[in-house]
Amino acid sequence: LVYWSSFPCTTQRNKLAHKILSLLPHHSLGKCLNNVGGKNKAPRLYPECVDNAAKLTKWWNHLHCMMSHYKFVLVIEGTWTESYVTEKLFYALDSGAIPIYFGAPNIMDFVPPHSIIEGVKFKSMEELASYVKAIADDPIAYGEFHAWRRCGVLDNYAKTRALSLDTLPCRLCQAISKKGGRNAAA
Repeated sequence: LVYWSSFPCTTQRNKLAHKILSLLPHHSLGKCLNNVGGKNKAPRLYPECVDNAAKLTKWWNHLHCMMSHYKFVLVIEGTWTESYVTEKLFYALDSGAIPIYFGAPNIMDFVPPHSIIEGVKFKSMEELASYVKAIADDPIAYGEFHAWRRCGVLDNYAKTRALSLDTLPCRLCQAISKKGGRNAAA
């Protein structure tokens, strides 16, 4: 039901992840709280995500592929600061899963409406887990979290996604190319 992987394994993040994941069926595929036999065994669950290296040329495509097998992805930011949003959230959205998000208090400024579950909005982890299970069991409610996909990428999300960390290499190459490449005058 829920995918989670994280690095580095911080105490605060692991404690929170353990609280919610202990209440839900999940796979923890990364180094932290791994429950699939070790991080090197995780890709064996979905060989098409690894064996398809010719099609999946970027390392994060393997991650997206694995996430796409789950209805939900647990996303816990390392820092819960205003406007601090990392690629973890975008990978979850890009994969087609619903993020269960803990992080920036103004997260709704960066994502499409009704596209994530804000974990901090619940009184307890038990209440959150019950909500996640209810959404998973109700195809209409689950589909409502994906309605934004049918409307096209919304402006705030498109801008934020375009400026995220994993797009940085491409943006740097574009900037260098505009300046004339490596032989350009400084």
